[in-house]
Amino acid sequence: DALWPDTAPGRVHGQFWRSFSDLRARLREAGGGALEVLTKAGEHYRPCTDEIACDLWEFQAALGESSRTDDDEVARAALRRAVEVYRGDLLAGTDRPWIEPVRQDLHRRALDAHLRLAELEEQTGRPDTAVVVLEQAIARDRYAEEPYRRLMVLHAAHSHPGAVTDVWRLLQGRLAELDLDVETATANLYRQLTADPERWPDPDRVRLPR
Repeated sequence: DALWPDTAPGRVHGQFWRSFSDLRARLREAGGGALEVLTKAGEHYRPCTDEIACDLWEFQAALGESSRTDDDEVARAALRRAVEVYRGDLLAGTDRPWIEPVRQDLHRRALDAHLRLAELEEQTGRPDTAVVVLEQAIARDRYAEEPYRRLMVLHAAHSHPGAVTDVWRLLQGRLAELDLDVETATANLYRQLTADPERWPDPDRVRLPR
């Protein structure tokens, strides 16, 4: 149903193997006739990782490495690779019900990777790099409020009140495109950060909404 919704059930099996055979032939042709992209393992076929690379695999491998290590520098490098290789939503423009949950999950994981990387950059004395990472997260998702909150806190912690307000206004404008208001938690955070312009908070003491 997912691949050939208009094909009669009795013909799906044959349709699959014809399409699979055509795919192998086209991939082999693209490789000059000698490249075998799909290899058989038991009763299954899988991509030959010795011959091809895939940004999705690289993204997943980098996230896996970052989650397994206790070394912040190793995690930072792995997360850097993850956010660099994630160039956009999976199969953007493809309208298939089966792909949407996977696309959304990868999008969420990419956003989380940006947020964690920004934390590590800030903790290791690279606030300017952390700002860039958060701005990249905002570019990836115009309407997710968490990157805006993190960015406001970061600017406040480094005594940039004008930048805090700029981020706040940017978020307001983006949400206005959808006829939405800023979440109460975000509004409260902005008020907290701008309540006393003479005293900017330590980011570790600001409780971010979750």
